Amino acid sequence: MRPGAGELSELGGPHRPEIVVRGAEVGGALGAFLFHHGVIAENPPQAHHDFMKIAYVLQGRYDFRVGDAEFSGGPGTMVVVPRGAYHTSSPRRVASGCS
Repeated sequence: MRPGAGELSELGGPHRPEIVVRGAEVGGALGAFLFHHGVIAENPPQAHHDFMKIAYVLQGRYDFRVGDAEFSGGPGTMVVVPRGAYHTSSPRRVASGCS
């Protein structure tokens, strides 16, 4: 699928996922989304009980929490969130003048 070819979902908050694959389309195996957003002030842990989630960072740096594990990653980082695992991710704020 080409970038921008997915279904953009407006959730009324800072998250704007572009839906690439819905879990229901692949027997609940996984869901694939592209996220378009800036820094999120609050992102409470959530769990997807119907599918596994795989996050792949294209640009920027993110802080992740999956279960009890906490870590950060930049471009090329892949995070696998098992079905039903509580998780959260947030883009890191970049200080002025830093890259």
